[in-house]
Amino acid sequence: MQTTIATICVNYLYTCAENKFVKDNKEPIYLLGQLSQTPSLVLYKIIGHFYQCYFAGDTEQVLAIKKLIMASNLENILSILPE
Repeated sequence: MQTTIATICVNYLYTCAENKFVKDNKEPIYLLGQLSQTPSLVLYKIIGHFYQCYFAGDTEQVLAIKKLIMASNLENILSILPE
């Protein structure tokens, strides 16, 4: 169930970023942060933190998260994140 909710939240945040819609993004970010610390959900939590930084304009953290994703050999994830 948490995976389904996380997927919906990430898709919603992606759509918000693509359409430059910065309102009403706090709830999905909050939900992603509240996911259990199960290894299968960790990437969703990291993506939630990415979007929190992205919408706050924290480019330093955005770049740090992107570097972490690249260092983890997950470059395909970068294709679903805004530039």
